Amino acid sequence: MNIKRILSIFTILAASFTTNIAKADATYDAHGNVGYDTAAECDAAVQSGSAKFYQPFTHKKPLLRAGEKSVQTATLKDLGSQYAKGACDVGVGKRAGRDGVSTVLQGKFIPFSPDMPVNVYTDASGNAVRVTMGQCDNWFSTSAPRPVTLVQQHTQQPIANETVATTAEPTAPIPMATAALITPYVFGTIGMHTEHMDANGKQPAFYNRGIYNDSSRTVTGQVGVGLQFNPYVGGEVYFEGGKNKKYTSTTGTEQKVNRRVLGSRLILGTNADAKVRIFTKVGVAAVHQDDFHPQWVWGLGSSYKITDKTSIRVDYDHNIKRSPHVYYDNMRFSKSHYFGLGLQHHFK
Repeated sequence: MNIKRILSIFTILAASFTTNIAKADATYDAHGNVGYDTAAECDAAVQSGSAKFYQPFTHKKPLLRAGEKSVQTATLKDLGSQYAKGACDVGVGKRAGRDGVSTVLQGKFIPFSPDMPVNVYTDASGNAVRVTMGQCDNWFSTSAPRPVTLVQQHTQQPIANETVATTAEPTAPIPMATAALITPYVFGTIGMHTEHMDANGKQPAFYNRGIYNDSSRTVTGQVGVGLQFNPYVGGEVYFEGGKNKKYTSTTGTEQKVNRRVLGSRLILGTNADAKVRIFTKVGVAAVHQDDFHPQWVWGLGSSYKITDKTSIRVDYDHNIKRSPHVYYDNMRFSKSHYFGLGLQHHFK
């Protein structure tokens, strides 16, 4: 065997050994999630931008434990400024009805994104006492995950390896403002409003095309603001308006009706999965046609996430029939409906 061949074999073996050493600090599961042997390696990967943040692969609804009174949704960065870069926390296994991370990642330091949805469990006083992963409700190593510790670039000081307990129970409230859990949002939809007439035993008014009809349809839109107080309850204030309606009375007099609505409503909903949310609405609205009058409103809706903060929104609203009120030459307005499609944007 000549010297060139020996050197060639040695070079191949050395390269293979170096590659294995380079990969030794990172472990991947079947879902592509990564874990590191030490906290320092995980922190460095996050800071360099090379870390692949953990993505849950199971779905579990939040579950209250002893001493917990409610649960709210937030993102990891909402827990405080220490989570601005996310977390590097030890992966734990199945525990108290939750599956845990893949076996190969248990005991490894796993990077978690600052934008990762989390469940925040609070006690009777409103203090946050436990945090879990939002989609799967998996436990972190303790009551809250270990924040990323940044390497100081100007001194190149190494980060000491950290040992995080994997069996500790929550013992103290997590310092986090309750207001951080309340999510504000805005929305806007455009669609069709249908208004029914109540003839009250008389010939109904007819639409401006000259065809007798007991309803009128016009293009209408809604805009509003809302607050999501927790995963199930929210509230909205909205304005609705559109094209003026035109009616011709039985005597041939044409009237324009300017319909405007300012309302507020309670929103009750739940997440069907990671992207789809369904909800019901009930509230009261001040409806203006020739004057202002209150009217009960209920409805249904759903949203579909297209980004972390923006969703496509579908609305149906039903204004409940009220006692007939004479407006123009025996025109009597009854129930009405609104169908709309648009967008909703959350600020957290």
